[in-house]
Amino acid sequence: MMQPIDDQELAEVQAALLEVLAAELPPEQIVAKLRSDPKLSPYADWVATFEPRMIETAALLVKKWGRREKDRGRPPSLEGG
Repeated sequence: MMQPIDDQELAEVQAALLEVLAAELPPEQIVAKLRSDPKLSPYADWVATFEPRMIETAALLVKKWGRREKDRGRPPSLEGG
């Protein structure tokens, strides 16, 4: 079982995940990048559960709805629009 994480660590994990999902790569490459990201190494077991269809769907959602809030230094968010 994973240990609870603080808000900053959660933001870093979410940012890493969204960055890779936005890269428009095949699901296998997305999983490989996530597995090789040092920020996500504590979550390797979780990443290993990702199924290709789930990755494809998540990548499509990020492509359609994902927006980075870089100008304010906030973590990425998903917003409608």
